[in-house]
Amino acid sequence: MKSRRRVNSDVRQLNLQNLMIDPETFEILPEPLTPPIGRGRVLLEQKAVPVRGDDASKRYVCAKCGGVLIDGFDILNFHSMFPGSQVVLRCNGCNSASDATPPPLPPYHIQTDLLDHLKNLLAHSTAEANSLLTHYPKLGINDPRKLVADQLLHVSSGAFLSYVNAKENLSNIPWWQAHGFQAAVSSGMAPGLLQAYETLTTASLMFFAFSLFESGLRRLVRALDPAACSGGAAEFKSIYEWLFARLKRDGWVYPPGDHNVFLDLFRTFRNTLHNNGAFYSKTGANSEITWRGTKYTFTYGVIPAFYGWEFNLLLLTELVSLNRAIMEAPTIGALPDIP
Repeated sequence: MKSRRRVNSDVRQLNLQNLMIDPETFEILPEPLTPPIGRGRVLLEQKAVPVRGDDASKRYVCAKCGGVLIDGFDILNFHSMFPGSQVVLRCNGCNSASDATPPPLPPYHIQTDLLDHLKNLLAHSTAEANSLLTHYPKLGINDPRKLVADQLLHVSSGAFLSYVNAKENLSNIPWWQAHGFQAAVSSGMAPGLLQAYETLTTASLMFFAFSLFESGLRRLVRALDPAACSGGAAEFKSIYEWLFARLKRDGWVYPPGDHNVFLDLFRTFRNTLHNNGAFYSKTGANSEITWRGTKYTFTYGVIPAFYGWEFNLLLLTELVSLNRAIMEAPTIGALPDIP
């Protein structure tokens, strides 16, 4: 039976598997060991000794110097910003040396042209929202003919402000130090946290924009016909196909003429966000969608290569334009107040 070493319960949540350490190697203790050490560099720092024998051949590697920690005798330090976050393993020598001047934050720059594009999206969203406010001066703000455009404006402004914050604050070491993230700087975690911040900001922008638009269209369908599309609760493709057919029957025309295909594309993209960007279908088949002369291929189990800010901005700009066109359709305008 494999022997086990005693470890403070405070490190119960540490992700030992990411370190290639067998969790069975350690025994959890209810009582605390030593308090956090260092000069406020870390919020949690405890010690553990890997066992000899079977685990000795794993040759744990120091995260700072890359040196091999030979056959389990070296004392290792677990550094973590928060319980449950990824752990950084360091040998004794590097742990002492880490009290020196922190390494600089690797260059990380939000491209100025991205901020310019987001500013353009914000201006476009503002103009479309103002147009609907003028078109429907007597409607309440919670009516979807006003609300959806206002919500799209809010998510656009939120993304723009987040990227300004990333460029002007999060890209600078003094900001991290001033806000208690000394451990993130000294351990080299800050760039990864910054990239995660960008990823979450981008995903939130795309996901919420589409979801708010979808919610608005479901409300329109229920207002037009409470019995249609299972009371507006059917899958979204059925919702927008029914709505567009109804508007077209009443003479509505969307000049680009490709609204169904566009929403097929955005909906497919949105669904991949539930799988970390990878495409999956019920049948296991791939999918191809051609929109405005460009073929977008979704391969089963793969993150599409065309994902990126150019694609994101293309979808968002079109969504804002399509929303205004729908909300100003004569059939929609003739509806009473929508609860």
